[in-house]
Amino acid sequence: MTIKLLQGDCLDVMQDIELGSIDMVLTDPPYGMAYKSGWSGASVAMDGTRMCLRMYKKALPVLVDLMAENAHFYFFTRWDVWPDIADMLSPYIPVKNALIWDKGHPGMGDLKSYGYSYEMIAFASKGKRALIGGRPGNIFKHNPVPNAKRLHPTEKPSALLEEFILRSTNEGDTVLDPFMGSASVGEVCKKLNRNFIGIELDKKYFQIAQDRISAV
Repeated sequence: MTIKLLQGDCLDVMQDIELGSIDMVLTDPPYGMAYKSGWSGASVAMDGTRMCLRMYKKALPVLVDLMAENAHFYFFTRWDVWPDIADMLSPYIPVKNALIWDKGHPGMGDLKSYGYSYEMIAFASKGKRALIGGRPGNIFKHNPVPNAKRLHPTEKPSALLEEFILRSTNEGDTVLDPFMGSASVGEVCKKLNRNFIGIELDKKYFQIAQDRISAV
């Protein structure tokens, strides 16, 4: 098992990854937010959603080239960005489904409207790789990481990530997260004996990721 944590702009760093070597892409990139995570161009002064879409359009063809002939792609997103994300992915990799992460209770937002109690994940597939363990539904219920225990503002629960990794990879396969954050995906991969490559631009979160992986 190999765990590689790489600090830098994902578009630059991905140039050194072997083509066709990635069995699964699992990532939670920034969307509609004006902060940088894995791409230096995210620091430009422009509307957050437009900024993120521009970032993804540059990264997507590179990511798909890195994927093996039969590989799965999971891309966390939000309901109001979903049409743009689906349209953007489709020219490069077929989108198979919209997965729903049911958080069990609403999070922050407009107190005069309905609360947001779910997030969406675009599930795409390169080739004909089948899911492991049968055909599940597309709704996954897991509690969020408590605020007091989060190492990153948008950290996803390990149980949810583990479910996706177990359904799309075998031991010894390689998972890539080009917007690694605090390395939640990497931590799960290490526990499940999967190879992992994580890329993060922000030095603060890269250090947190290194500490987190070392502690597993």
